Amino acid sequence: MKSCMPFVYAAAFAVGISLLFITLFQQGAFAAGNDATSVIQDPCAGAGSLLSILDRPTVSDSSCAVKPGIVVLEAGAQDNFYNPGGLKSEQWIYPYAEIRVGLPDNNEIKFFPPNYNILSYPGSNMPSVNGYNDSGIGFKHEFGYTRNLTYSADVLVTFPSGTNGFQNYGTGITLNGQFTYSLTNALSVQFAPGISSLTAPSDTGHPHRFFSFNPDFVAAYQFNPSLQAYG
Repeated sequence: MKSCMPFVYAAAFAVGISLLFITLFQQGAFAAGNDATSVIQDPCAGAGSLLSILDRPTVSDSSCAVKPGIVVLEAGAQDNFYNPGGLKSEQWIYPYAEIRVGLPDNNEIKFFPPNYNILSYPGSNMPSVNGYNDSGIGFKHEFGYTRNLTYSADVLVTFPSGTNGFQNYGTGITLNGQFTYSLTNALSVQFAPGISSLTAPSDTGHPHRFFSFNPDFVAAYQFNPSLQAYG
């Protein structure tokens, strides 16, 4: 019971913050919509919207849902270096694929095929270890937007389908909120609170479940419709 209390507090805080933001921003959108002179452009549609729709790998997800009938494929690679206790290791992970399918009513479903891992130990005689991460599926709903703000939420479920120690040993669940605010036509900031329930191996040989609260803050600057920097 004690080990669950931090998660309960974190979950309540994350959900409370998300609901508060959504309520305030929906009220703002309603007020703006009542102004007959205001015309608000959809930040997730039109020319140059692709960079608004794309996720920020290893940082946060976009606040925009993919439009109905559109499929977006994102992929990449990551090279990690470790030095635990003086033992150097390098881990390549690819293709980091994410397949996002737009659905009606500002919804999207996304699929996460397993990533391939190559873990090597440069300068030692230890053999490399190769294997796959878990696969997963997710769902996102875009609640709406105002003149400066876009907000959404998503859920991701991963399944213990990996190999050779690269799996999570149990079903994982992550809930995220995304709130993106445009300061100018080029500069935007995002707050993305999230909570996760994941598993990892333990000394007893049985999966150990742990919980985390993951608040992300991201700033992005769009130089032109084809180039954007974020961090």
